[in-house]
Amino acid sequence: MSIVADSDSIKLTTIKSNQDTVTGMENCEFTYEWTIKNCNEVYGDKIKSPSFSSHYSGFDDEWILTFCPTDDQSEYIFRERLEKIKWDGYISTSDFVEPENGYVQNNELKICCTITMSKKLTNKSNVISSIDARKQLSVDWKKLFLSEKSADVTIKVGQKSFRAIKGILAVRSPVFAAMFSHEKFKENEKNEVVIEDVEEDVFEEFLHFIYTGESPKLTYYCVT
Repeated sequence: MSIVADSDSIKLTTIKSNQDTVTGMENCEFTYEWTIKNCNEVYGDKIKSPSFSSHYSGFDDEWILTFCPTDDQSEYIFRERLEKIKWDGYISTSDFVEPENGYVQNNELKICCTITMSKKLTNKSNVISSIDARKQLSVDWKKLFLSEKSADVTIKVGQKSFRAIKGILAVRSPVFAAMFSHEKFKENEKNEVVIEDVEEDVFEEFLHFIYTGESPKLTYYCVT
């Protein structure tokens, strides 16, 4: 006789996932807890759990557990699925019914099932992930620019002074790179640069571009 357990007898307890852009794989691991009530009364019957799923991303998975306490082919039942799951750790009937082993408590049996799935990331997923990462990087660099943290040089333009980081300026501009690579340059000795013939707001927008790679207000500006 086969019995299907109530839908509320199984619940999701944990789920965790990650995307590995190096290997191009997306992984999901989740655990369900299935409670078989009135275990002593139904002992001897084949019991099936309600179907369950990770409900994660595009895995489109569906699972069913089968409990066969008196079936010698319990191992084979796990192998029937298309996923070819191998299960060598099944519990013998004699161990299961022994009260001292504590498998059944308060006439209930709890079965925890942890499943790990993997699939290749689609090109679309990689593109979206890459775009999101670039956006976040731009936001983070903008915060660094506005906070002036770790700034080690002052740039004077007109009546305004801007604090910046030499390393970032040097990497992004060959002019600044040459200026800061020579110790004898007065700009490098004083950690102060004076720039003339440039409007304050234009240079501020230029610094914004140096840090974030974005320049919504600047239509044309070139440093040679």
